[in-house]
This record gives sequence, structure tokens and C-alpha cells, in this order.
Amino acid sequence: MFTKRTFIALSAAAVVAACTNVTELNRIGDSNPRKLNLVNVDTSRMDVVTEGRAITKSRAQLASDLTAAITREAQPYSDPNGAPADLNVVVNKVYLAPLVERTVLGTSYIESTISVTDGDDGSTIISPANVKATSDTLRGIGTLGAVAAVANANVQTDYQNAINGYAKALVASVVATRQ
Repeated sequence: MFTKRTFIALSAAAVVAACTNVTELNRIGDSNPRKLNLVNVDTSRMDVVTEGRAITKSRAQLASDLTAAITREAQPYSDPNGAPADLNVVVNKVYLAPLVERTVLGTSYIESTISVTDGDDGSTIISPANVKATSDTLRGIGTLGAVAAVANANVQTDYQNAINGYAKALVASVVATRQ
């Protein structure tokens, strides 16, 4: 039998789990401070799944939006006196979850393969790794989930939340690897 306290605890755990997007990355023998040199985003082989929802973003616009979001998130961690590093992102899939799925903890996400290379000589700093990060919105179950899904029903809002959530998770993974 669920009490109100149990329901709140389970809901809070589900929300926290939905927001945890740090991926373990393999940093290869380099712990030097780094300056973000370039963010290279490749969307040429990307699969976009919108489940019947229409989105008008081109591959070039997605690459531009991801580059801007990743750069914005990474700037606070970029050491202006550090050696240059390039962040390389190959987007494999963008999934914008349908409204019905999002009412029961479903969420939009981006899957990619990322690597970090030295900006001067191209040597590998972080070897290629698959990263999947979910939308930058809180989700709940039941009524709370329905309210959150309706609040973000617009496909453009969901798209932007997926971009922002991905950028935050990616940068958190790279920063966690550095420490």
C-alpha cells in the first residue's frame, strides 16, 4: 500500500534519475588544463525520429544549435591559458518523444559519438564514446507527468529542451573526466 510519503519519495527518485546524464569517458593520459578551441558537430548521418510530430529544423540548423549550446555550456570550464582542445560530436539520433509517451516519464533525447582531440596536433584526449542525453525538463509520473508533458507540448520547445539537456550532459561528462 502506497502512502502519500512513499509516492512523493518515488516521484522524487524518478525525477532525479531522469535528470542524471553524466557518461563515463576515457581520458587518455592528459590532465592539463584545456581551452575550448572548436566544437565540430556532424549531422550528416543523423536519424531524426519525431513520431508524427513535424519539425522544420534542417541538419545544418541542428548542427548550429548544438554547437551554440555546447559552446555556451563549456565556456565556464574553458581555461583561457590552457592548451587548445577540439570537441567532436557525430549526432546519430534525435528522438522527440510524442506527448502521450512523455506523460509517463518518456523523454526526448539525442544520441551521439563524441571525442576530444588536441587542437594543435590532433592527438586523442578523450577516445570516441557514445553519449545519450535526455531532454532538459523535469518529469514526474501520473498527473505531474501529464502537466509537465503538456507544458512542453510544442515540438519547438521540446527540441530546444533536448538540445540544452544534451549540451549540459555532454559538458558534465567531459568535465567529470578531467577531474
